[in-house]
Amino acid sequence: MRRILLVASLTALTAACASTDAGTPAPTANNGYVYKYLGASSALDYATTAWRAAITNLASSGADSLAAEAPIDITYANALGTFNDTLLSVRFPSPAEADVHGLVGVVTAVQGDLTALATGRGSTSQFEADEATLQAAINIVQTDLSLATSTP
Repeated sequence: MRRILLVASLTALTAACASTDAGTPAPTANNGYVYKYLGASSALDYATTAWRAAITNLASSGADSLAAEAPIDITYANALGTFNDTLLSVRFPSPAEADVHGLVGVVTAVQGDLTALATGRGSTSQFEADEATLQAAINIVQTDLSLATSTP
């Protein structure tokens, strides 16, 4: 049951990352950072979709247990770390830089939530709260980058 709530919560993240295409600015020499963000978002979207499908399959098959879910959560937490590493390697314009660092902080919190859940020490309510904050942070960065915002 706990994982079903997580799947519903992370659906918002998938929607956020998947929706960036609608407002993609025309390519210029100055916005390579937008494409790097979109690439990182696309990879995270793929990881989110895979995580969601794996957790849903466990739940529907009745194999929903901490032992079965932990490696799936850790794999997804690692994908979140890769997303952060990519964002931190990109030079964003000054107006967006602080917001990107804010997003990285929120992603780190969600990554920590998943790691804690994988060990049986996490809180689903904390994860859901951090995920809601993540949605807002994604929208702020997407606005900074002239990309369409998303709603879950």
